[in-house]
Amino acid sequence: MELAEKDRESEHWKHELAASLSTLTNEQRQLVRARYFDQKTFEEMAEEFGCDRRTVRRRLTEVINLLGEFSENPEGDASEQR
Repeated sequence: MELAEKDRESEHWKHELAASLSTLTNEQRQLVRARYFDQKTFEEMAEEFGCDRRTVRRRLTEVINLLGEFSENPEGDASEQR
């Protein structure tokens, strides 16, 4: 694969990710950021969000499922598909 093609795919992926994240609520985006960008543990996130570690894990799982639904149907709002 040529470098230019890889760059196009990378840009496409970035746009898809941004579109997916824009469908989330502020709290859902904060969960994604805390876990995957800031690499916080579930315990750290629970303290930050003021809830139990299991609640954080459940909410993050819901967000991941929503993002998966969006990637399968980018024209629709993933939150309305549940």
